[in-house]
Amino acid sequence: MTRGGTRDLPVFSKNHQLNPQIMTKLIICEKYRIAKAVAKALKATEVIHYGIYSCEEITVAFVRKDFITLTPLSEMADGKVPFVTARYRMNVTDKVTDRRLRRLFRDAGEVVFASGEGAEAQARFFNLCRHFRVGQPTSRMWLTQLDDNAIKVIYSNREKGRVLHDLAQTGLAANGMELLFGYNFGRILDRWYYDGKSLTRHEAAVISFLGEIFKENERLMNGAPEYRVSVNCNGLSLTSEKSWKSEAECAHILNAIKQGATAVAEMSVEETTDPALSAPTMPTLQMDAYDNLGFLPSKTIAVANRLYERGIITSPYTHNPEMGIMPLRPLPRFSSQAERAMSDMIAGRIEATTIQSETHQTATYTVEIAGVRFSRTWRIPEPKPEYVGTTEQETVIGEPEVIVCMTETPLPLDFSTVMYNLGNRLKRIDIYGDIHMPYSSHDHEWGTAFEGLMLKGFINMDSDGITLTPEGRRLVTDTEPYNLLYDLRSPELNPNAILLGHAKGREVISAFEDWITETIGDMLRYVPEETSPGNQTSVIPAETEK
Repeated sequence: MTRGGTRDLPVFSKNHQLNPQIMTKLIICEKYRIAKAVAKALKATEVIHYGIYSCEEITVAFVRKDFITLTPLSEMADGKVPFVTARYRMNVTDKVTDRRLRRLFRDAGEVVFASGEGAEAQARFFNLCRHFRVGQPTSRMWLTQLDDNAIKVIYSNREKGRVLHDLAQTGLAANGMELLFGYNFGRILDRWYYDGKSLTRHEAAVISFLGEIFKENERLMNGAPEYRVSVNCNGLSLTSEKSWKSEAECAHILNAIKQGATAVAEMSVEETTDPALSAPTMPTLQMDAYDNLGFLPSKTIAVANRLYERGIITSPYTHNPEMGIMPLRPLPRFSSQAERAMSDMIAGRIEATTIQSETHQTATYTVEIAGVRFSRTWRIPEPKPEYVGTTEQETVIGEPEVIVCMTETPLPLDFSTVMYNLGNRLKRIDIYGDIHMPYSSHDHEWGTAFEGLMLKGFINMDSDGITLTPEGRRLVTDTEPYNLLYDLRSPELNPNAILLGHAKGREVISAFEDWITETIGDMLRYVPEETSPGNQTSVIPAETEK
């Protein structure tokens, strides 16, 4: 017996004969549980081998994600830095499966890829078809959920056409860029005394973003205080909108304010409604699970995937914030504590989306005194519709005084807030917005990038928020001149341009190769000085490799 209780048969059982008159459809799935669900829904009930099911017109085959892998550049570069390969090599990791699949691909009239994942998954399918020299039509089943009826509808409406080729090219470009960055940046970190460490493109962008936050917070914490003037008007303490650098500079405004005089004040009330809570997507699920369940991003992904494969929720890889991750049925009896906690959390968020958004009223009281605007804003505890609008009233000016204020409040560093702010930054600098572009990539990469930096010793993540380790502070200093967040998310280096038809795969890869060559070449000119832990490092010129 083999895994799953199936018999260890040859490639085909003796009673199973392919009808040469019928061109079967071969459906490829990358997980055993998904292959089994698809086979069950489409009545492919005959077990041919472990993970291979068939009926007269359909064969469903489970093929592992790592069946074909790309050769690491470290095996091709011979130590050269920077290194850009002319071609990428593929390796088959399972020769037995290779022999079993070859006949299935040869005899299929159409090859179908069934998955809920995005461009990277489509790239793997593209490499699989290239390996088996597929010339037949190919199509895609977008497995948004895994119940029988949904799978039947998805199979009937499988997608075909140029978009799948562009999607695969997007994934291939992303994979090539990841190999190039990982190898070259890893060699740089070795020379910069980060022995044995490397970063993904997403991790490099995140450490660059964190460096900006910590630099700004350090500026705010160490900055000189500012001085403002406070004055009481009709029982309200108003603060000047203008600030001064010293208490002495405030003297002229204090002398100009006449206590007991009257002025015309403006009272305005605005009404706002909180944005409706959306159904969870993977980024919001990672944030909620970290805050409420203590799950790291990778654990959130693993538990969500299991719920999806068991038919409990829809695909966690949805990029549609309106639909989001939806519950489908109650948990079965035998479920883990983590599955129950996440299922309850998803159901609770879905229920919260039905709650009517709360409406608030905010009042602002302003008055101009001695050419300076003074104001105060507060939320009205018991709002009424008749409050909304603007009115003028006379106010009596009270005694003024100078108050000391911090310039600005430091940015919060808890995981969810930082993730949210990173998403907003990406919306501004990344015109292709891969977080919400349908099926372009996994949208969990940013959450796992934070976790990757933590596991590699560059940041700490705990109840106090995110902090840089001494090695993380050194890395921020060493990489600051290269603006990695902005360069790596620039339009010309974004694989999603392929999906929109704005660029060809070769164009994006060539642009990235040029960027790698230039950036890594410049980095080679410097070797950071090793210092005691916790100290900032400087860089000293080093002879560039020839």
